Amino acid sequence: MGLTHCNVNQAIFYRRDAELLVVMAVHIDDCIIAAKPASVVDDPKRKFTDHIEITNLGKLHWLLGIKIEHD
Repeated sequence: MGLTHCNVNQAIFYRRDAELLVVMAVHIDDCIIAAKPASVVDDPKRKFTDHIEITNLGKLHWLLGIKIEHD
């Protein structure tokens, strides 16, 4: 997937190129993937399904008690 492990938080992985930003946060059995452009999210999800069963809950609405709004 080409993600780099974050040096300051062991649960964060990222990839940053000129026009691409992908951030993946993992907490126990939950995984959140955010990307710009948003279409990039499909690639990591597809690669995960090669190894494990995943449930896609759609767009993120809550994270650790914080309401997430999309604009």
